Amino acid sequence: MTVLFGVDHSPWTQAAVLAHAAHGVSVRLRPYPSLGYYLESGVVLPVCWRNGTQTADSLSIIETLMPVADAQQRAHLEADFTDLESLFLAYALDRTGPGRRLRFIQGWATINDVPTTPVSIAFRAVLCWYFFVLIEVGRWMLRKRRNGHACTERLSRQLMPWVTRLEEEPFLGGDEPNASDFGLLGHLECMSSGLTDWAMNAAAQHPALVAWLQRMHARIEHHPTVYSRRIFDPGAGPQPPSERTQQWFYACMALWVVVWPLTFPLLTYASSRRHGSPNRTGGRLEAQRYRR
Repeated sequence: MTVLFGVDHSPWTQAAVLAHAAHGVSVRLRPYPSLGYYLESGVVLPVCWRNGTQTADSLSIIETLMPVADAQQRAHLEADFTDLESLFLAYALDRTGPGRRLRFIQGWATINDVPTTPVSIAFRAVLCWYFFVLIEVGRWMLRKRRNGHACTERLSRQLMPWVTRLEEEPFLGGDEPNASDFGLLGHLECMSSGLTDWAMNAAAQHPALVAWLQRMHARIEHHPTVYSRRIFDPGAGPQPPSERTQQWFYACMALWVVVWPLTFPLLTYASSRRHGSPNRTGGRLEAQRYRR
């Protein structure tokens, strides 16, 4: 059993979870980190604990299941995960914004924690506030750069290199999936999890990508939580939690606002630790710009 801090709306979490599923390893997914990890890195996810060992960063987590000894292959994987960060930025910032803010909160209310407890729901509510603010700030910072470019245009431009590769090989890893395949699968899961259905529909327009997705699904057909099944059947995604569970989530969202003298310092500290973490989204892109 692997314990993993993360949520369904994170492609990096999904990549790690589905890699475990493909290798027959059970995952207990929870929406809160250990206290030690929070103090060190805030709420940068995912991070997993297995056999007493802590591993952060989705690529590093997947490599515990699929070790890579070859330095050149490792460099290729790092380059792919850097490109996956660019793909993420092509759609993730459109999860909020005008007309989508309420849907963002509703999407977080319908996540199924593993297992679902009153405490896990309360932590998921504060994470929802954290990422809501983070995305809104990101949208504000990139507003000038993004003007005049449609969402689907940005996403299609970022998807094309992956589609081209999958037109030539059955998997990004060649004849068998590698860490990059699970990394890309995590993004298809994120696009399909309910916050950016336009992105899911845009990805479904590429036959090579859809055929690859079917091959990946064959590796995880026993896993119950696969959002990208919606690409083939709109009703095939995970079922939402009970009404009572969702009501408790909304109550916790309101509670975190009421107790803002506690919430604000917690989220501010998490944000401050995020900027120093190389495992945050954008960390590889920033390191790449620095090397140049």
